[in-house]
Amino acid sequence: MMIFSRSSLLVCGATLAFGASPVLAQESAEQDGGMAGMHQRHGQAEGRMQGGGMSGGPMLSGISADEKEALLQGKGLGAGMIAMSNGYPGPKHVLEMGDELGLTAEQKEEIGTLFAERKASFVEMGRELVDKDAELTAMFASGSVDTGDVEKLSREIGQLQGELRAGHLNAHVLTWEALTDAQREKLASMRGMHHGEGERMQTRQHQRGGAGTTSGT
Repeated sequence: MMIFSRSSLLVCGATLAFGASPVLAQESAEQDGGMAGMHQRHGQAEGRMQGGGMSGGPMLSGISADEKEALLQGKGLGAGMIAMSNGYPGPKHVLEMGDELGLTAEQKEEIGTLFAERKASFVEMGRELVDKDAELTAMFASGSVDTGDVEKLSREIGQLQGELRAGHLNAHVLTWEALTDAQREKLASMRGMHHGEGERMQTRQHQRGGAGTTSGT
């Protein structure tokens, strides 16, 4: 079973990093990592299904080891990508850019509290989601499956996935609301600079490719 192939946690869309900031670039990379391995995980799941289950050996969990680790650490697995791609940064990275954005002490306290509370909530929900998936996996591995129990657990897993996605997205929204207009304009400016540099890099790569130049890296 591939839980995350249907999950809204893996939102398809363009990934965005703000300006030259390595902190927000890291946030973008983490968000992108949620979808970058989607096709790879799908292939791995197909291999598990072909080699496991009733046809031979126990069936592995629908959550990969990397996804499990991320969920237990309260990470979003791409859940905040919609917000990021539309200019809504996460609380952690706004805090780390506090000096550059000119955050006040009150803003730092507000956003810091938001981050700590949401992080604790995401860890708790992630642990519950991992446990529910393990329970569903064990049911099938036992060879004794009840359709009612499958429906119940699947609905509970789906609800947790939805709550995680909403929680991560709203953390971005609340962070945005805590910023002043000037700070938002600063973020937008940094976004524009990053996009411009990305387009120039793509143009240079295209020109080199057109000239027959190949790269060894």
